[in-house]
Amino acid sequence: LSADIEEQQKRSPDPERGPADPGHIRSLAATADNIVRDAQHNRQHSNRIVFAQTQESQRRDRHYRHLTVVTGGVALALGVATIGLFRRRLRLNHDAAIQDLDREDRRRQEVVELLNQQTSILAHQATHDALTGLLNRRGFIYATTTMLRRSPAQPFALVTADVDRFKAINDEHGHAMGDDVLERVAAILQGATDEQAIVARLGGDEFAIATLADETSVRALAAELGVAPGTVA
Repeated sequence: LSADIEEQQKRSPDPERGPADPGHIRSLAATADNIVRDAQHNRQHSNRIVFAQTQESQRRDRHYRHLTVVTGGVALALGVATIGLFRRRLRLNHDAAIQDLDREDRRRQEVVELLNQQTSILAHQATHDALTGLLNRRGFIYATTTMLRRSPAQPFALVTADVDRFKAINDEHGHAMGDDVLERVAAILQGATDEQAIVARLGGDEFAIATLADETSVRALAAELGVAPGTVA
């Protein structure tokens, strides 16, 4: 365009050369119009390209934001699920530990109860006669001593008795018959005394009764049992 303008200036009217060519001027105007249209078209095309690029950039930005939100949601869900699994595992471990402790406590209680039972059995065996169930000599001494300490001012009586011809019973009828006789004697003694009286088998066919009673009551008891008066003390 600049070259054409310069050429037109060279062809400008000159007082000495005369007027310019009208056809050449129209040709220059048409060329200028074409150049302007091409520039406008190029600008519109550039604007469309820029607009398309902007739209694509916005679309990608929305896509990336969507992916970010989705990824964040998945990560949050995985985190929540992981925490839930961890809490469930902790609860299961806690429940298992509680169950183990409960089982251990039950076993310990069973052992303690068994030991207490064995202790009671041994204590009973140490102070009681296995055949008759009465106190033995050791149990009788302990129970009588306790009675005297608790009631030192009350009258106290001690009755001893044995079975006549017990050795002959064993020799003639056997020890099973002798044991039966001892059990029957024990039952008779217990039936003839009250709850506060202490009845014991001291050994063999020898029995004893300790009670808090006056002499009259003791002699009446001895007569009921068939004990000779001389053995009442």
